[in-house]
Amino acid sequence: MFFLSHKKPQSPGGEERFASAAEIEFAFGAQQDYLFWLALIITGNDEVAQKCIVGASGLSQQGAGVFRDWLDEWARSATVRFAIGEARDQIAEAVHSYEGLSCPHGGHPTLSPEDVRALRTTDPQILLAGLDPLARAVLVLRGVRKAAIQDCALSLDVSRGTILAAYCRATEGLLQPPAELSTAQVFSFKSGITSR
Repeated sequence: MFFLSHKKPQSPGGEERFASAAEIEFAFGAQQDYLFWLALIITGNDEVAQKCIVGASGLSQQGAGVFRDWLDEWARSATVRFAIGEARDQIAEAVHSYEGLSCPHGGHPTLSPEDVRALRTTDPQILLAGLDPLARAVLVLRGVRKAAIQDCALSLDVSRGTILAAYCRATEGLLQPPAELSTAQVFSFKSGITSR
């Protein structure tokens, strides 16, 4: 039988395993550019993206019990979840454009670290202009964060087929990016994505 304890767990040496408010603040601060980028790609708005980081940080400090060992991962996950919540209406509106669509390729792999680095060097405005809110959210969840298709579907409250179609659209958008991208950026995307 399990009993909930209100006492914070401690490591064998007696040290608390939960992160302190200062450690949480440091984790969010150290990754601020990356967290902002993740939130911006999902929300499409600078102010809302910044609000997502502040909200996720605040949630973390309100007794969520973040373990020190995975604090950086928690910061990224909390920011993405907060951004999805902020963009929920725009994502829901975009779902209708995927009715009856599927991925003719049978799925696409997640993005490699090189693909993510190349994506981060791209002006976010190009990605925002080229992808709808659902495709951007799926690109972050599936491509960047490596979430399973089913987890993406649950997070976004859509079918697996819709996730596959949106991820296909997002990755195809990377393979055939808007004309504003330089030849070097296009090559970077194509070589990384098609080589798998």
